[in-house]
Amino acid sequence: RGQGKVASLSTLTRGNHVVDLQSEEMRTAGLLPPDDKARIRRNEFRSIKSPLLVAAAAHLTAHPEQRASVAVVVSSLPGEGKTYISLNLASSLAFECDVTTVIIDGDVARHKLSSLLGVHDLPGFSDYLANEKLTLSDVMLPTNEPSVFVMPAGKWREDIAELIASTRMRALIEGISQAAERPLIILDCPPLLVTSEAAALMAVADQTLFVVRAGHSHQSTVEEAAAKLDRSKPIHVVLNAWQPMSIAERVYYSKYRDYYGNPE
Repeated sequence: RGQGKVASLSTLTRGNHVVDLQSEEMRTAGLLPPDDKARIRRNEFRSIKSPLLVAAAAHLTAHPEQRASVAVVVSSLPGEGKTYISLNLASSLAFECDVTTVIIDGDVARHKLSSLLGVHDLPGFSDYLANEKLTLSDVMLPTNEPSVFVMPAGKWREDIAELIASTRMRALIEGISQAAERPLIILDCPPLLVTSEAAALMAVADQTLFVVRAGHSHQSTVEEAAAKLDRSKPIHVVLNAWQPMSIAERVYYSKYRDYYGNPE
């Protein structure tokens, strides 16, 4: 490092398009709760982010040279709600006083997160990995939350899995870690059972948030996807769209808990 002070993400992104995390478009898409449910939703995401922050602190204590924690948000198949979880998790993390959150759209093929935020046509993740001339200021966007930043997916590339596995990906994480205070990088990933990019992204992460949609995910599908998770790293399971259940339903979903053992 001894090359002088690195500019902060706020400085690097000054003048770039500002992403509104509470836009009317997001509310219309169902990504934001109605006003009468907002408090309940905030409490739910406090419960989700707490174990992530604990795991991030433990990781940085064990590996102080890395300086950044990387959490991937994955699901078995499309439609589980991982992008919804990623966005609301980032909004919840904005309330943490000493954490900088960077949410990266790692689903380059579908770029749903980027589309919902209206930034799908801007340079982003894949472009940075493919072009060593690009810097963070070229692909990082500020948001209406001072401690939250967004990196769009960028253009689709056939070699995206190989780019994720390259040293350029490590350079990206290192660059963010130098430009932010206690950075927590949230990688919104493609579904585990659809592409190979998810496995490549999990390899660079130190924890995983596995999203399962209640009433949508078949147990066999969840088990197949769960078998691909790295059990040596913390795994947090989120049951999305959960409603109070009957006794029979509780027995059904308890099978997930039995399968995972006792995940965080």
